[in-house]
Amino acid sequence: MIGTVALFVLVMTMRMVKYALDVNADYRRVRSEGVRLQAEVVDYDKRPGDRADEFYLRPIVRYHLDDRTYQATVSNASGSNPLPLGSFTTIVVSPKTPYDPYDPYLGTSGYVWFALVALAAATGLLSWALARL
Repeated sequence: MIGTVALFVLVMTMRMVKYALDVNADYRRVRSEGVRLQAEVVDYDKRPGDRADEFYLRPIVRYHLDDRTYQATVSNASGSNPLPLGSFTTIVVSPKTPYDPYDPYLGTSGYVWFALVALAAATGLLSWALARL
């Protein structure tokens, strides 16, 4: 039973690592080919935190690109220190994917490191479960 759970955790963690690497690849692509713009913070995307009374606010920004106006959530915003409504921030966005803005200063390495540490822990759990057989 514990081996099945450990295998499930390992598979899910491997999916998380793939997702984190994909997000990092998208961020790196947008940083290299994208355009830096000033965007206005118009709202917040509220995400639950670790505790019941905790939440994070990721900024929803409005910006202009190629004579069009876009509004989207900043993909890599941490949400722990929200920008004030009405303030302006620098974003980077690719003309190929205009609804996917990133903060050029934050990066996505935190996602990747968390996923890799979780993968190491899941591998250890599976090894421990197999050793108990």
